[in-house]
Amino acid sequence: MTNSSVNSVLPVYCETVHGIEQIAVATIDGSGLSPENRITTWAIAHVLYNVRQRASWFSEFERALPIINGIRMKPGYIQNALSYAGYVNHRVFSIITNNFNGQTSTIRRKIWNLLDTLK
Repeated sequence: MTNSSVNSVLPVYCETVHGIEQIAVATIDGSGLSPENRITTWAIAHVLYNVRQRASWFSEFERALPIINGIRMKPGYIQNALSYAGYVNHRVFSIITNNFNGQTSTIRRKIWNLLDTLK
């Protein structure tokens, strides 16, 4: 798939299948590694919610998520942006921090402390 294909297909897919406005998803490449890629936390959480509610393969999907700090979640990090999204106690969550001051490990611990309140 070419970059232009990803740029046009993914936002349309998100809108058609998940009801997410195309403006909530901006992709530059298919790898997910470009700092130009953008997606809102609402869009991520909405997809995770829809997968849990509708997908026949949800159990396998959930089991495939790594357990981090006792929670099934997917981490992400690129150029001063740290994110986590997943499920805790039947709740969906998505957290993204951008351009934070301080060490990544400090921000990570603060996010984990916040998520601990949902356990």
